[in-house]
This record gives sequence, C-alpha cells and structure tokens, in this order.
Amino acid sequence: MGGNEHAAQRVALGAFGKHPGWEDHLEDPRLTSPALIDARRILYADGIRANIESGAWRADVSTGQLEAFDHTLLWSLSPRDDILIIGRAVPSADGKGRDKYPLVLCAELHAQSAVAAIPATVRRLDALADECAAAQTREEFLAAIDAARASAPDVLFLGDDRPPVDRLLAGFVGTHPSAEECLARCLYALKRELAPSADRQSASGTGHVRLPVPADFSDAQALSSWLAVVRHWIPALRGVLLVTPRGRHWVDALVPIPLPAQLACIRSPAALVPLVCDVPYNLDPEIIRRAREFAAQAR
Repeated sequence: MGGNEHAAQRVALGAFGKHPGWEDHLEDPRLTSPALIDARRILYADGIRANIESGAWRADVSTGQLEAFDHTLLWSLSPRDDILIIGRAVPSADGKGRDKYPLVLCAELHAQSAVAAIPATVRRLDALADECAAAQTREEFLAAIDAARASAPDVLFLGDDRPPVDRLLAGFVGTHPSAEECLARCLYALKRELAPSADRQSASGTGHVRLPVPADFSDAQALSSWLAVVRHWIPALRGVLLVTPRGRHWVDALVPIPLPAQLACIRSPAALVPLVCDVPYNLDPEIIRRAREFAAQAR
C-alpha cells in the first residue's frame, strides 16, 4: 500500500474543456497539479480559445479543410523526460449544444518510468473518454474522473513498453535514397525549428515540424518514438510538445511553450501543412551522411 501511495504523488489526472453537464466550460475541474493547471492555461485558455475566437479554425470539418478534435498529445517538461503530460482532446459540447471546444483529459506522470508508461496511459485516457462521453450529468462525469484519478498510479506498473525507435528509423535507412533524404530533412528541420534560441518563445511561425509516422503505429508509439529521436538529436532541448490526430500518419512537434499561432497547425490537414519530407530543403551531402550515422546509432 505504501508503494502505491508514493506513486500517487507522481501521477495526477485532470480534465478541462466542455461537457454537457455544464452550461459552458467545466467549472472546478479539480486540477491538483501545477503542471496540469499550466497545461489548461497554455493549451486551452490561451491556445485553443485564441484560435477559435480569431477564426483560425473557421473552416468546416466536413470539407476536410479542418481536422476534428481527436488528438493525442505528449508534452515533455524536463530534459530527462521524467515529467510528462499525456492527453486526449476529444469532441464534446456544453449543455447548450455548443461544440466548438473539445474535452481535454490529461495525466501528468512524474517518474523515471514515465516514458515506458505512455502506452498504458493513452489506453486509460481512451477508456476515460468513453466514460465521459456516456456520462449524462455533472455528477456522473465527476464520478468517472474521480475513479480514474484513484487508479491513475497503476499506469507506472503496467509493463515496460519501449519506444519503437528501431521500427521508425528502419523505414528511413537502407530502403531507398529518397527515404534517407526524408530522414535528413526531418533532422534538419527539427534542429532548425526546435533547437533552443534566445527568441524561440516569441518567434511566432517558427517552432513547428510535421513528422511522418508509419501507418501501423499507434498514437503512443508515434509520440514516444519521435520523442526519443528528438531527445537524441537535440540533447539541449529542455522539453517538447508532440501532437498527433487519431487516424492520421503524422506528428506535429512544437516548442515546449507554443504560442496560439503555433498551435493552429494541430487541426490543419496534410494538404495545408505538408510533412517535412515534402519540404524542398537544400540539403548538403553532410547532413545526409549525419542522418545515416544518427539512425545507425539510435537504433
């Protein structure tokens, strides 16, 4: 029992956004972690709301010009990836039927085993999202959140799933020259857009890379493997936000504290925001050689 109580101090779970149990945004979402409170402010109060109110997401989802809210996110808050926020943003509406805003479920993991617990945490959040969608009243919703919070520490003990970096990089190396060039473009863009710089937090329009994902990868595999690559390629990076829309084959990588304008990309389809592989960077042979060596070392 004592071990589980100790683990409970390292796992926090919370919710924010819209649900039919409230006439507007969730009141008193019971966020007990400072990191989750910051996540609500940065992602939701500042980021999502700003893009909705500014009209940046005015396009109709049915036309394919805008991705629906159905995203999984992984937010590393430390250089050693031992403080992670894992989240699901799912379609929802308030008690008046307004459906522009999502429901966001987040778990903060503060443990050395945080990366290994990413798949189990995503599965838990998926199950919780289904329970919240089925909840008809405020009381049912809060009961689902409280039950999930009580069992949240268990994710730290549910297996040791390593990021499938070898499978991710295998698709780039030794298959075709263009595949190796694609990896070189990914690595070049990551360092160009995400590497720490004095003005990075204020440079709207920078700090974003859209990375390819194998078709057979789950959300957890896509996020955890690209996190490992980013961490290996840019060791000085203190944190990174990774977001993937469910059913799509890409990951949007952003600076640790993105501006609202940078977050707008998470709902942009591939036709509007291309994969970095399709960006015609002028790469010299040296970066392609370094990408090949990097892949060999990382695998």
